[in-house]
Amino acid sequence: MTLAVKVPLCHNFHNKAKNLAKYQPNVPIGKQVYLNSLATNSVKSYFSWLQIKSQIHPKCDFELNSTLKSSMMLFLQDSDYYLHCKPILPEQTVARTEDSIDDANFLGTVWVQLTQTLNFAEILGFSPKKYPREITITNLDRSLDCLIKAIYQKQ
Repeated sequence: MTLAVKVPLCHNFHNKAKNLAKYQPNVPIGKQVYLNSLATNSVKSYFSWLQIKSQIHPKCDFELNSTLKSSMMLFLQDSDYYLHCKPILPEQTVARTEDSIDDANFLGTVWVQLTQTLNFAEILGFSPKKYPREITITNLDRSLDCLIKAIYQKQ
């Protein structure tokens, strides 16, 4: 079993998040987009450490729509396979996913816990696409092995 991985949330990640959040129609949506961006960039950083090429969905940079509010997509480079990266706040006890996604290219959700000060993210684990809509944080699969295995099976 792989332990959770801590990723520093550098100034660059915060700048990207601020840039996306500032165009949102209201503060709560802007805050959620900010947190989603931090979570997604931390997973992208983790992937770069593992030499797994990925990119944040190109539309996220240009079309600030309702999907940014719920999650952001991280694509495996040179493929159509993607993941959702979901932030979990320190006080949060339940993780929630969107409605079932039947897209064959959707691999699942990566859960990322943000620290209270937003200076670190901890990549907690991976949920394949067939997963309950709500699960307590303590019951999340803490293994990242399933995530890495799913990625390498698709490459």
